[in-house]
Amino acid sequence: MRTDNIIFLIVMGCITVFLIWKAVQNKKKYGTITHPFRHTEYYDPTRDPTKTDYYARVEETVRQREWARQQKKAEKARSKGRK
Repeated sequence: MRTDNIIFLIVMGCITVFLIWKAVQNKKKYGTITHPFRHTEYYDPTRDPTKTDYYARVEETVRQREWARQQKKAEKARSKGRK
């Protein structure tokens, strides 16, 4: 292999590693790996969640998860009370 080919492969490898790292960071922070450099599209605490469909869906999902958590806690409390 020629030196320029090796340099090219190293550069492409570094870019690939960076993009994978960025996607993992976004998956942890925003729950999705798409649009890695558009953070405000996914979460902006200063925005009114009712303004866009996306934010409304996110808020609804959060409400549903919280409701499910409360139901699970209530079910556990009920089952402990029966024993």
